[in-house]
Amino acid sequence: MRLSLFIPANMEAILAEWESFAATLLPAAHEMSPLELRDHAQQILEAIARGLSAPQTRQAQLDKSRGLTHVSEQAPETAAQPHAVPRAP
Repeated sequence: MRLSLFIPANMEAILAEWESFAATLLPAAHEMSPLELRDHAQQILEAIARGLSAPQTRQAQLDKSRGLTHVSEQAPETAAQPHAVPRAP
């Protein structure tokens, strides 16, 4: 099974593992609810699955691997950015 299909088909199990791992990140996770521990996880995984299933050229693959992706005006943020910004020092 392709990863782009595996992620949505197993979303709840992946999120449960994500939550379990996030709960080990102490001291930050000590007082976090399950909802807070899963914060943005589903959106990130959905974006990954969409990205994996989208056709792309070799050059696009290379550019993406180097962080040189095109930012759409309709979606100026990646799924990971709202998760990362409040956690950045």
